[in-house]
Amino acid sequence: MFGFNRGAKDKEKIRRGIGAIEVVEVALCVGISLASVASPAFSWDGTNSETGDCVEIGEGNLVRSGEEIEIYDCATESYRYVEIEGFDSSGYGLEIEVYDSDTDEYIYLEMDE
Repeated sequence: MFGFNRGAKDKEKIRRGIGAIEVVEVALCVGISLASVASPAFSWDGTNSETGDCVEIGEGNLVRSGEEIEIYDCATESYRYVEIEGFDSSGYGLEIEVYDSDTDEYIYLEMDE
């Protein structure tokens, strides 16, 4: 009888331990879900100076001279890669000169502040 009671106590401890682990797992899942919903993806909006069409530079792009970035072109409704050639700041925002190797064109993007 003594061994049986001891086994029951051990089973109870194990059951409580598993319950605590499940609570932690659920809390972790809820926390991750809330963090992903609460942190929206940021993009930098602008305009193609020549066409007047909107463009977006998405989150995660390092906007520095010589870097390749991905932009969204509203006119073609597609993403493409361009290389940053230079910058020109004005009182209204920032103009970025980029080179598109697919079209062999230099494009000027007027980015919002």
